[in-house]
Amino acid sequence: MGDNVGRCNHELSCGYHFPPKQFFELNPILDWRTNWSRINRKATEELLPEIPMSTIPREVFFLTIKNGKTRMNNRFIIYLLRFFDFETVELLVELYFIGSAKHWEGAVVFWQIDQLGRIRTGKIMKYNPVTGKRIKEGYDHITWAHKLIGGEPYNLKQCLFGEHLLNDPFKSVMIVEGEKKAVIASVLFPEFVVLSCGGLSQLSTDKMSALKGRQVVLLPDVGCYEIWGKRGDELRKSLGLNIIVSDFMERKAKELNLKKNDDIVDYLEYFLTKILIKYEQSNNK
Repeated sequence: MGDNVGRCNHELSCGYHFPPKQFFELNPILDWRTNWSRINRKATEELLPEIPMSTIPREVFFLTIKNGKTRMNNRFIIYLLRFFDFETVELLVELYFIGSAKHWEGAVVFWQIDQLGRIRTGKIMKYNPVTGKRIKEGYDHITWAHKLIGGEPYNLKQCLFGEHLLNDPFKSVMIVEGEKKAVIASVLFPEFVVLSCGGLSQLSTDKMSALKGRQVVLLPDVGCYEIWGKRGDELRKSLGLNIIVSDFMERKAKELNLKKNDDIVDYLEYFLTKILIKYEQSNNK
């Protein structure tokens, strides 16, 4: 601290007073309180052991996969049958390990399984089997497998939905927002391994680090191109990822008059509706 800090012995005559508080306000980097807090925090981080990542027991996972009766009532699977034949839907269920939960009647479980086969958690949701929209009447029907299991404190570290499919080293990777979109887009873009980050703001560094060394295409919803464009730039710098941000939905929005936040599923439904209309018109002739 400088010699000029303090009170003059002759304050009554000269009025000089430069208190320590004012000195630290002008020189915050020298504040011992700030420095001590930083040092203490760093020491604490180094001394505390890292808490191991929690995982879902495999027996819980298998219960959601093997229960045939629950699976037949799975509203998301019923919704998929609007678009694809039974064999294709069966393949999608097996490919993405789509589970069925009893928590809500007809609920689906989207398991997050990493490349090492560790089951990190499962997102449980209830859909309308006709519209494919999540049920929100009364409350938003979405929860997590690790919350329902309870027990010991759960150290959750999420990964990309479908990350277990990265074991195919020859395909480029496509990232969409939601799990539903990933499952459907995998049929429309078979040349890609299609994964979901879980939401518009969920392109986290931790999740995306699994994609190092891969060609990655981000497919944002209508109106979200700039947001993911900026995030793509950040991920290129922080992780060195080879990322392309696709304007596919922006172009299709202009062609088909899609609305903001419409996605690849809306694009597919547009064509499905046209096909059904033509089919009905031909039958009515």
